[in-house]
Amino acid sequence: MSAPELVSIATPKGPVSALIHAPEGEPLGAVILAPGAGATLAQPFLVSLCQDLAAAGYLALRFNFPYKEHNQARPDPSSILLATWRAAVDMVRERAGSRPLAVGGRSMGGRIASMMVAEGASVQGLLLFAYPLHSPSGRGEPRTGHLPDIRVPTLFVSGTRDQLAPIDELRGAVRLVPASELVELPGADHGFRTLKGATPGTAETERNARAAAVEWLGRNLR
Repeated sequence: MSAPELVSIATPKGPVSALIHAPEGEPLGAVILAPGAGATLAQPFLVSLCQDLAAAGYLALRFNFPYKEHNQARPDPSSILLATWRAAVDMVRERAGSRPLAVGGRSMGGRIASMMVAEGASVQGLLLFAYPLHSPSGRGEPRTGHLPDIRVPTLFVSGTRDQLAPIDELRGAVRLVPASELVELPGADHGFRTLKGATPGTAETERNARAAAVEWLGRNLR
């Protein structure tokens, strides 16, 4: 498999870096993934997932948000995060044409993607890894208000020890999305880490999460 291609995405705060993983031959579809808060496009789970997606025949793109591109600690306002997401979609549409497109990511990256989809973005699937129902501070209402407006097939992948999305509460939230599935990762926390000595361990848990996404895309991204 060839090395990913470094590209630049224009945003209201200037260009950000992105990497495109191309499959061998014509892509079955395209997938765009964004990192969680505090992480960059080099987040290991996203790197491995994009590699798996390319091997499975999908064009996969991962990108930075502007605040991380400029080494800032505080995430950008939602308006900037959404604008960055829309610019990433536009870039991939130029590459993938009319092929089906899924969007998503880890934690905050996936949450912002879900907001864009709820607003009516023209995509065919949504992948949410460790969806953060609650903020790390625990303050505010659960982040579920926009979920009923999502009208595309949606996959949630979450650990049963995720403190930002208690599993019983998440099950209820998933039911708010009309066409959704939930893959539960036994014993995994928000970072998909498991306790020492647990079975499955962290590495196997992450492999299972990636495999679930590839399998789901094969059934839903058309």
